[in-house]
Amino acid sequence: LIPAWVLADLSYTAIRNSNDHRSQKPSFEDVYRLVNMSSNVSRELAAKRKEEIAKEDMKLHILLGLSQKQFWYQEITRGGNLYYNFLRYFILLSEIPMAHFQHHKQPSDDLLELTGFDIKSFAQLQMAGCAWLQESSSMSFKVTDDVREMYPILTEENLASCIGHFTGDYNYYRVSSFPNNPLFFKPIIKTSTNKFIISNAFIWARKFYEGIYWLIRDKYMKLQSQAFINNFGEYYEKYIEELLGFYLKPSNYGRVKAGGRRKADWLIHTDQYILIVEQKSCLMTISLKEEYPSLAQLDKYLNNFKEAYMQIADTVKDLGITTKTIIKLILHFEKFYLGEALIKERVSTLYRDEIPELSNYFFIDTEEFEKLMQVLSEDEGTFNKIIETKIEYEDSVPISEGREFNHIIAKLSQTGEIKFLENRKHLFDRLFDEY
Repeated sequence: LIPAWVLADLSYTAIRNSNDHRSQKPSFEDVYRLVNMSSNVSRELAAKRKEEIAKEDMKLHILLGLSQKQFWYQEITRGGNLYYNFLRYFILLSEIPMAHFQHHKQPSDDLLELTGFDIKSFAQLQMAGCAWLQESSSMSFKVTDDVREMYPILTEENLASCIGHFTGDYNYYRVSSFPNNPLFFKPIIKTSTNKFIISNAFIWARKFYEGIYWLIRDKYMKLQSQAFINNFGEYYEKYIEELLGFYLKPSNYGRVKAGGRRKADWLIHTDQYILIVEQKSCLMTISLKEEYPSLAQLDKYLNNFKEAYMQIADTVKDLGITTKTIIKLILHFEKFYLGEALIKERVSTLYRDEIPELSNYFFIDTEEFEKLMQVLSEDEGTFNKIIETKIEYEDSVPISEGREFNHIIAKLSQTGEIKFLENRKHLFDRLFDEY
């Protein structure tokens, strides 16, 4: 009866307004009544926000809030997403920095300072802790001698220490001043009777793959430093370089030569198209991932994509005349969950004077780009059909029918496994198998 996103809010509300000293267990009727009361509060908040938001911004405001609050729940376990998301973050934070950026402070070293564990050890403990908490509400971990002998990292103390970074007691949630539900930061609740509850398994699953990123990023935010965010952008560029090298021949892609000006990142040549790709690794702030987000914060975030438009436009000028159709891709690391048409509409409204035309500009997220390059490597005819359909859908198909690359790729191709990530499967398996 309760959607996952409502359950998170209900848990947070219950913690702020009650305690668990009584032994009485709520009845079904109690919970049902509480859900109805919560729904009434949501309706009142929605009515209040309606009065505060300009009429022309209402559609975007509602859909932005719904998408960031709700839609990711539907994606998190779809088609291996949990596994693939873990691999992306692990490659970006562990494999790529160690292989290509030894001059950077390693994310693994940052995590070691924060938690006492390097990235590999922390990931092992997260996986074991996740499995444990599926079976038990106790943090009194009991690790048998044979398990400890096989996996020395798995001690009771280490498991408790790892899980502690995602655990909050009642006081943590009651005094929190975060702009979003603090369960999204610490989804494991320690009750006043020393039991541990995960009231929303989806949020804990999300922490499994992005928790390390946010621990490190928060460290640098407290230091008021951009160093980690800047480095992560370089790691993402190298990730896409390795992706292109995996799927395409060297003659079919290359970096754009800057020539003293800011340009796009990549050119990809096919028989019919030239793809100009500009990467953006920025993630939405937590204040945008709530039911009633700030449009001012959204506009600040979208400024990153204004820059991408300009860089691609400069690259188009330098290409000169070509007989091929130019496709302009703004590749963003994080999935939007919000219709591309709404994002483009907002960008064009904000920067009407600076961005005169938007034809053949498309947003594409990392997963979509992985799949699109896989299709290109396997069947250029299907790739061409996907691009043709994308162009055709731009103005002729209602937003509700799905104009995004993911919908079109799923409709026109048989892409299932992402081969680039399956090729790195050993990174996941090696967490335990190498002992």
